Amino acid sequence: MSFQVYGTSSNNFVAIFVLLCSALVFLQRSLSPRTAPKDTPPIVAIPLSEIMLNPKEAYGKALKKYGPVIGVYRRGRLEYITDKQYVRKVLAQDDIFSFEGGAFELLNINFISGSSLFRDTQRLVTEGLNPRLEEITPYIWSTITAHTQEYVQTICTADGRGIDQEFHEFCHSAISEVMSRLLFGKVADIACVNAVRDVEMSLSELMGMFENTSVLARAFPRLWKLWIYATFTLFHFIPSIAFVLARKIWVLIDGVEAADSASTLDTEISLVVWLARQKMDPTTRRVSYSQRLWIITAISGFTFASIHNVAAICVWLVYELARRPDVLAQLRSELLQVVDINDERGRYFSYNALQEARHLDSFIREILRWKGDTLSSFRRATRDVRLDKYIIPKGSLITTLASAIHDDPVVYGESAQDMQAFRWVDQATSATSISSTFIPFGLGRHACPGRYFAAIGMKLVVLSLISRCTPSLQGGNYIVKDRLNTVGEPLEGTLILDRLEEPLV
Repeated sequence: MSFQVYGTSSNNFVAIFVLLCSALVFLQRSLSPRTAPKDTPPIVAIPLSEIMLNPKEAYGKALKKYGPVIGVYRRGRLEYITDKQYVRKVLAQDDIFSFEGGAFELLNINFISGSSLFRDTQRLVTEGLNPRLEEITPYIWSTITAHTQEYVQTICTADGRGIDQEFHEFCHSAISEVMSRLLFGKVADIACVNAVRDVEMSLSELMGMFENTSVLARAFPRLWKLWIYATFTLFHFIPSIAFVLARKIWVLIDGVEAADSASTLDTEISLVVWLARQKMDPTTRRVSYSQRLWIITAISGFTFASIHNVAAICVWLVYELARRPDVLAQLRSELLQVVDINDERGRYFSYNALQEARHLDSFIREILRWKGDTLSSFRRATRDVRLDKYIIPKGSLITTLASAIHDDPVVYGESAQDMQAFRWVDQATSATSISSTFIPFGLGRHACPGRYFAAIGMKLVVLSLISRCTPSLQGGNYIVKDRLNTVGEPLEGTLILDRLEEPLV
């Protein structure tokens, strides 16, 4: 039986699809030569199965045998990997190894390479968000605690027990609502929150967060990119960005243009308002159409950068707490010691209170170190660069083996591979401190500027949940679906929540 679609048989569609796939495979092979000049690092063939099942061991063995620099083909792309001795040179010397170049390539957005997207986003965080963290922390707490209260009421039955196989949905939803309030202020509504969530999830896929576990992405990376770009444009960009977020942003910018110096917009917690003021022409007091479009682009990118990883690490934190009742007991004791009491807000956590939660801070830092990151963030060589006896060609992607740093017994002792929740309590380091021996947030001037907000979000999600419920895991464990990118695919596990008779906060 043959089906007809507008006069064209399904067989023709199959033939066209097969020809397209064959052409893409041919292009991929022709554009990815398997030989290299003799002065470049050795190219090591690591089976994809080994990279996916045990990436730390696979890359570690290859570097030990062929290092200190090796080349590895992954998804049709040559990537150079260095051992720990080059961490500072690769991650902190941006004049020879560009953060922006590597990020544009890895996030599949090379079509805007050379733009000021990352610089504008960094400025939005460092000048618009970070100086106001003390002011906005109570608002973040009120948003998260309301979200948690609703979640617990929904998930827990009359006997006080709840079972959730998709806890990551709660984390993404909570952080998405927080970002909606911070971005849009008082005009943020449920449509806005849903649009922010949709944009974050679709941009995460567009920018490769899930491609390690996608058969299509691994077998046909170029075809996968075309498919993702098409679906993003049709099903996410148009309904969520164009019809919801862009309209909200446009209205806020109109308000900034119409406001005088005494306007309440001066005190409104809205990063869109802040960014519009930065882009406004001081003479005409207008924000041009091109600047408006750029604000929409920057805000859309910011939603991805500020939500996905924070939500993913919140899942790690709660799942590990669910396995460690002794750690949970210590954190509950600490939260009662640091919580603030205010006639207007009642019990809440201020910015200063969170800084005093040293055990929680240590727990977060240790999870970031221990959870198993294999590779650090990538850079792109701006010119031919010599490392050891090898030349890294201009334009090449390069990174450092993060696991060799975070599992180093020279730095962390015999317990380097163990998760010790309170390893950092007595040290003068916080969860957001960076160094050449702790690189979850990167290193150098391009270290993640949003790490301070991220730490606040993680702490408040954990505190809000454990003040209402006791978490445990069905079977006592969980599965890491993507061992190469531990914040890509959500952890797989069944969370059990036993509601407390009365909330602690």
